[in-house]
Amino acid sequence: MSTLFIIGAGASYGSGPCHPNNPAMGNKLLSELIKAKGEASKLKPSTIEVFERNFEMGMDEIYRNKEVNIVEFLRDMAYYFLNFEIKEGNVYLDLINKIKNKQCVIASTNYDLLIEQAISGLGLQFQYAGPPSISKNIPLLKIHGSCHFLPIVPDCLFDISFDFEPNSGAILVDSPIKPATSKEEVITFMDKHKKFAPALAIYHPKKEVLFCPEDIERQKAHFCLEIEKAKNIIIIGLSINKADEHIWGNLAKCKGTIYHIDPISNGILEWRDGVNKKNAYHIKKGFSDAMVDIKRIIR
Repeated sequence: MSTLFIIGAGASYGSGPCHPNNPAMGNKLLSELIKAKGEASKLKPSTIEVFERNFEMGMDEIYRNKEVNIVEFLRDMAYYFLNFEIKEGNVYLDLINKIKNKQCVIASTNYDLLIEQAISGLGLQFQYAGPPSISKNIPLLKIHGSCHFLPIVPDCLFDISFDFEPNSGAILVDSPIKPATSKEEVITFMDKHKKFAPALAIYHPKKEVLFCPEDIERQKAHFCLEIEKAKNIIIIGLSINKADEHIWGNLAKCKGTIYHIDPISNGILEWRDGVNKKNAYHIKKGFSDAMVDIKRIIR
C-alpha cells in the first residue's frame, strides 16, 4: 500500500528558496495579478473586495458576471505561475529525496511547476498518472490542471472565437494535453494562440475546466483511486474546502490515516470531528519543520 501526498498552495508558498520568490496565495495572488496589468487590473473595487475575502468567491463572481474575460484571466494566471523556479535548499527537493525509493504518489492542486522541477533536478522522471510506474518515475497527478498543460488541436481551430454561458458545463476545447517541456514553449504557444489557455481549472468552487477537461478528469479519477488505496495520506498546505468534494468527500470515506501538515489547523480538526474520521491528525508545523514527521510516517 502506498503513501499519497496531497500538496496545496501553502506547500509551494512555504517550500523555501525559490526564484524570484515563492508563489503567492489567497488575496496576495490577486495583488500580483493586478501588478501584471492583465485582466485583474480591470476589476471593480467591489469585486476586489470579494477576492480579498475569498479568492474562490472572487473568481466565481467574475465567471458568472463576465466582468472580465475569463480565458484572458486564465492566461494571466498561467504566465504568473510559469515564473517560479526552485533553488538549492527548497524543501520539495528534500521531500523527493525521501520518497524516491518508496511507494508514493503525489497529487497537487497547484498550477506551478516546482514539484516537477524538484523531481527532474534529482535525475528522476514523473508521469501524470497513477501507479504502476517504471523505475525512477514518480506518479504525479495535477488534479486542477497546470500552467504548462497545452491543448493539442489542429491549426485550423486556433482562430475560433469562443463564447459560452458560465456555470453551464461549457467546454471550449476538449482535446488531449501536451505537457510543455519548457517555460519558453508555453509562452510561445500563448503568444501565438491568443484565444487559448493552458488546461487550468477555474479557481472557483466548481473547478470547471474550459480546456482539455477529459485529461484533467482522468487525473482526478486516478487521484480518487489513490485515496481509496493509500495507507497514509499526507496533506501539505491545503485548507479545508468542502466544495472540493473530489478531495474532502473522498478523504472522509477513506480507510487510510490522514496527516494534515500546516502551521495553523485551517479547519482540519472541525472537519475530522464533523465526518467522524478518527484517524486524522494535525501536525502543527510548516513544510520544512515537518520533514522529520514525514520521514517517520513513510518509514
